[in-house]
Amino acid sequence: MTGSLIQHHIVLLKDAVRMKAYKAAIDGCVKKGDCVIDIGAGLGILSFLAISAGASKVHAIEVEDETFRFLRLIARHNGLDKKIMFHKGLSTGQKLKAKADVIICELFGNLGVNENIVSVIADAKKRFLKTGGRIIPSGLKVFIAACEHKDWQYSRNFIKNLHGFDLLPDIEEIDLGTPSVIIKNTELISNPAALAEISFSGDFSQKIRKELTLKIERDGILTGFAGWFDAELADNVSFSTSPSDLTTHWKQAFLPLRTPQKVATGQQIKLHMEISPDRSGLHSIIGYGFEIETL
Repeated sequence: MTGSLIQHHIVLLKDAVRMKAYKAAIDGCVKKGDCVIDIGAGLGILSFLAISAGASKVHAIEVEDETFRFLRLIARHNGLDKKIMFHKGLSTGQKLKAKADVIICELFGNLGVNENIVSVIADAKKRFLKTGGRIIPSGLKVFIAACEHKDWQYSRNFIKNLHGFDLLPDIEEIDLGTPSVIIKNTELISNPAALAEISFSGDFSQKIRKELTLKIERDGILTGFAGWFDAELADNVSFSTSPSDLTTHWKQAFLPLRTPQKVATGQQIKLHMEISPDRSGLHSIIGYGFEIETL
């Protein structure tokens, strides 16, 4: 196993908030004899926990080549390969004859929805889930707030004038991305607003398009927008990546502005956001724009 791969997975596996919640949800949802589908199986820990909880068969789906290879080796090493069927590729491209009692999916991005978890679950629910079957997670809420993230302000100023050169031209081809950073509560300068509230047991849209109103609560410099999510995994099992909660490996999502702007108490930001799957099926396209209004 390459160093970069194992280091990536160690970060996920050492996330106590993530692991404790998923184990509790699996223990509560998986019953003896269940058939389980694990989408985005990684090195297999959630599949293994499903077997420990009583599953008689797990279908483990993993798209990444090297991860898939080691998933099979690790399952064999733990004596679990006879109870697991391994499927290489995206779940949306699989044709499984089995119907699942439980679908497990941990494809949360740092903004919750930006690794296509909504589209993946919609497809799996339609094609793979038994009537009355259970989905882990059962629901998801995504929140956005205006913020004054001083690290980005410093980094932006640094690369705008590095030895006299501007490395951040204002052109669309340069994608600033949605990095994972630690946002402090003191850096939030607006109320949080709900971008999405999804129950996977009901009907839901695979595309998110919404206008949010963010009220500025103190004078400051708007450097971007902070995002986080609350995941409902099962009855009485949930976790949050909010700045107010324990830090997870997701931290918080940050949507940076090319040009920070001064804002004042009482102003409102009309934020328009749209999130949709990209062609790869692995990530999402995030678009956003805003206007600042003075009441």
